[in-house]
Amino acid sequence: MPKVKDNSGLMLMAEQHLIDLKKVIENMDEHRGRTFIRWLAKQNEYLEWEVGFKPKKLKNYKRGEIVHINFGFNVGSEHGGPHWGAILDDNKWSSPTVLVIPLGSLEEGQSKEEVHIDDVYLGQIPSINNKHVFGIPTQIRAISKLRITKPRKAEDRNYHLTSEQLDLIDKKVYSLFFSNSKAIHEIAVAFKEAAASGQIVVDKTE
Repeated sequence: MPKVKDNSGLMLMAEQHLIDLKKVIENMDEHRGRTFIRWLAKQNEYLEWEVGFKPKKLKNYKRGEIVHINFGFNVGSEHGGPHWGAILDDNKWSSPTVLVIPLGSLEEGQSKEEVHIDDVYLGQIPSINNKHVFGIPTQIRAISKLRITKPRKAEDRNYHLTSEQLDLIDKKVYSLFFSNSKAIHEIAVAFKEAAASGQIVVDKTE
């Protein structure tokens, strides 16, 4: 397969973009620039690692599992940097990606009443130093498993959200993104009508 280095046109484009990038970095404030430069180093690693990446060499991640993720250096208000998150999908071991919800934590002295209305308060979580934690549904995203820094192996210690915490996330996601859906409303109406007519039996013990 041809390489970029064998294409003089692409090499010229790459060199120009790298010159432009250097100028952008030079004009960043020192903290932001240092963060971005470190991310460039990590991005280079990812580009090397993804060639021949085999997800099955990692542990089999499950819905509700808490993982530490390098979200990277992103644009604007997109979630970035190293943070905790929770897996939302019933993930396939062979899948190179996983769907996650980023998790944030309250500072000392803050109360759950200060959690943003679009976020969901989850309580204390042992793996996050027993801090009071909230989920950020508006930043849900699919990530490569390469971004997960821990746990990575089956023998690594792992933590999971409780079923109650997952229910809170599901309800918040529904209220934010699906509560006004016409299709879902029609399904709910059809379900109620079927239950009323006795076509289906609703378990009222829960």
